[in-house]
Amino acid sequence: MRRLEDLAFLRAAAVWLQARPQLGIDVFVRPHPAPVHEGGYVALMEACLVVLRGRAERADAAPIYQPAIPAIWRVPDALARIRMLLAAHPAGGALEEFLPPLAPGEADHGLKVRAAVASTLVAGLELARDGVAGLAQGTAFGPIDMMAAERQPASQRVAVPA
Repeated sequence: MRRLEDLAFLRAAAVWLQARPQLGIDVFVRPHPAPVHEGGYVALMEACLVVLRGRAERADAAPIYQPAIPAIWRVPDALARIRMLLAAHPAGGALEEFLPPLAPGEADHGLKVRAAVASTLVAGLELARDGVAGLAQGTAFGPIDMMAAERQPASQRVAVPA
């Protein structure tokens, strides 16, 4: 009989412990406050002078990192090229025909190709939205064809709300 009472007591204690808020699940520990850096008025003025004088007068000044920005094909460039090519050839063609000429041996070739494809696609979508060009894709993940808007079949035209 004593064992059954002990078992009932342990089960009740387990239920009580399980119902309490658990650390990391129901409640969280507050982080320790950040240490306060104390300094005097003179230290503040010296720090201000360092900032006001700039990095050039400091002996330990590290050079400022300025990454080289690659010359990539941008959307305005693609818009101009597509308009020019569609004016000359209204029948258009595959999206790849509207890409700029890129030399395969130049630096960052992969980046430049991806930027050219993305910019040309975005420019084509903008021109389609404005009613200047039409885009068609025969199959899912298939090639995208671009043509002047008047050459696009009426069944493929999409009305764009104003």
